[in-house]
Amino acid sequence: MTGPGGGGEAADELGLTRLGDSLSAVLRRRGLEGSLQLAGVLTAWERVVGSEMAGRVRPVNVARDELVCEVDDPAWATQVRLLAGELLARLAEETGEASPARIAVRVAPRRRR
Repeated sequence: MTGPGGGGEAADELGLTRLGDSLSAVLRRRGLEGSLQLAGVLTAWERVVGSEMAGRVRPVNVARDELVCEVDDPAWATQVRLLAGELLARLAEETGEASPARIAVRVAPRRRR
């Protein structure tokens, strides 16, 4: 048997399924795969886009393989659209196969508290 996080061959021999794989399957069956994708995006977002962009561009939803982001300024919307291919490639690298295929951007001014 392998150490923590390993499991690999021993788990296969015992007929066990990794928890992440089981959770993914349940979410897909219930039509909640977008939630799983969004969770992966949120976890990796600042690493992928950097702290400056993460402070201005917020991932808010994943639906039908499209990541929806909100920005507080049209200039950031343009920036995201220009970098979409690169951002999606980085997300795919960080999150694996559950990453979105497209990015949509909408401008939504920040609410003052």
